[in-house]
Amino acid sequence: LMRGLAAHALEAGVRFLTLEVRRSNLTAIRFYERFGFRVMGVRRGYYADNGEDALIMWTGDIAEAKCFGPTKEESFTEASDLTGGAS
Repeated sequence: LMRGLAAHALEAGVRFLTLEVRRSNLTAIRFYERFGFRVMGVRRGYYADNGEDALIMWTGDIAEAKCFGPTKEESFTEASDLTGGAS
């Protein structure tokens, strides 16, 4: 899904992506970091339900090949390495 979003964005001439995420949502933050997003700022009190801050995350240039993490083949290789080659 994220790679598809990046491909569609590139077709539209977009070079960078941004998003906001709750400061407490560590799972989402780690997920986005895998796709090249980095924390670039904070929106204090952004969420109206509890006043929680939002982290502003941006990607690098999505035209660069490694910006959106490992390919399926690389992920398979890494998993194979961890299991000693067993699938």
